[in-house]
Amino acid sequence: MWLEELCNDTYELMKSLLSASPRDERRIHDVLQDLCVQLTGRNSTACEQQYLQSGGLVEFDVLLHGYLHERRDLFRPAEQQSITPPEGVVRQVGRQLKPVMLGSALGEDQVANF
Repeated sequence: MWLEELCNDTYELMKSLLSASPRDERRIHDVLQDLCVQLTGRNSTACEQQYLQSGGLVEFDVLLHGYLHERRDLFRPAEQQSITPPEGVVRQVGRQLKPVMLGSALGEDQVANF
């Protein structure tokens, strides 16, 4: 499946980019942007880019899973779709960037507390 290949290849590429010293921030930005467009049909947000730049592979994994949930929602019948927050999968809370838990049990998006 192309989706599985895309995710695996991007994960491996991002793993090497994020562990490199010095980090190529422009390339990291471009890879995340490309992945976001391919999975969700939209550009990555500044908050998502900032979240990844300030972190590492764990943050990329959070973004990847968020994009996959967003993609799933795009292909659901309209009556089953949840509303995706305009900021994407990361929101700024105070001075911190927090991953958004899409489609929580309450039917609303919630900011994760970790």
